[in-house]
Amino acid sequence: EYSRQSGKTVLHMDIGGGTSNLALIRDGKIEKTGCLNVGGRLVKFREDGAVSYVSPVLRTLCPWTPGDQVPEGAARELAGRLAQVLEMAAGLKEADFRLSHFLTKEVASAWQVPTPGAVISFSGGVADCIESKLSGDAYKDLGPYLGQAIKKSALCQGNYRLGQETIRATVIGAGCHSAVLSGSTVFCKNVELPKKNLPVIMFSFREQESEHFSQYIADRLERCDSPEAVLAMEGYESPDYSRVAALAEKIAA
Repeated sequence: EYSRQSGKTVLHMDIGGGTSNLALIRDGKIEKTGCLNVGGRLVKFREDGAVSYVSPVLRTLCPWTPGDQVPEGAARELAGRLAQVLEMAAGLKEADFRLSHFLTKEVASAWQVPTPGAVISFSGGVADCIESKLSGDAYKDLGPYLGQAIKKSALCQGNYRLGQETIRATVIGAGCHSAVLSGSTVFCKNVELPKKNLPVIMFSFREQESEHFSQYIADRLERCDSPEAVLAMEGYESPDYSRVAALAEKIAA
């Protein structure tokens, strides 16, 4: 709406925990999008300040491993390097290998740096840290450091705006950095992973107890455009093993 009213080009950055989603907007229309593996939770810290998690995407930038005690200056330095990647994406800094390294593989070929001079707007959890005076350990992650680094960077030296509603969860960030599956949770045999863009068939636990449930699933599968689908059961009930086994038999049928 702002770009439509002002006639300016807007580069929007939604910076969350795991990714920064980019959108170049001209005359109120999204011209192109991109995504960087830059976010506030690429590094997490324990209560005692030691590292508890380091994203694999940072292997070329920092040598930290879980259990390491990291000086605050080092955390700020890393956040500054990540802010530089965002500067490169905005066309405010000459791009080097880091820009291509942090571009997500799915959209890497779709992003080109915009013309310098675009108004830059921010949303996402890290956007809340840009103007704040939060201490570095406020969220036990890199978020406050990254927000403060962005504030000092070229991204905020020109015309920039913070969204009125800054925090939104993104599917890419949540999927890459919040979903954790153990070997006891999922077993796959002769299945190539990951599976992407599958339709979802929802059903309730009450529906699965119906004698017509198998036919219900079969009918829904026939109407899917994909030869495969995800079955998702609504509700929060935790059934015992015998009920899970019965459900599996109906689905297999």
